Amino acid sequence: MRDEILGRDKEFDSLSTEYLLKLLHSNSRLNRARALSALAHRSSQEEAITPQVLNVITESKNREARLLGSTISVSHIGFATLWEFGLPNARESLRRLLQDWPEPDRTDLLWFLKSQSISIEEASGAKNAFPTVQS
Repeated sequence: MRDEILGRDKEFDSLSTEYLLKLLHSNSRLNRARALSALAHRSSQEEAITPQVLNVITESKNREARLLGSTISVSHIGFATLWEFGLPNARESLRRLLQDWPEPDRTDLLWFLKSQSISIEEASGAKNAFPTVQS
């Protein structure tokens, strides 16, 4: 599942950075997520777009725009992709964002990161950042 969600999108990878930035304002949640993911992938070569990617991740409309069920949002896709493919300074920014990420969406984001095999401890800076579910 990780490769399907955080993998490269050939169609969107072929688009210009300028066009991808325009797509971030699309009414389509899926197009926003795909553009955000493509830009996050691209940020390792075009570091100047990292602040724009971070801004889009923090926008409430993207935190609230759910893609899969009621858990995964446009922002979650951007966060995970930037974490995986961005430069080290992007990870530092994401760590700071995660500390202030509002609940209950923070719990959903942590769950999503864990489902994508992204180390929760590393991502949050805390060993027990992901809540334990009792059965």
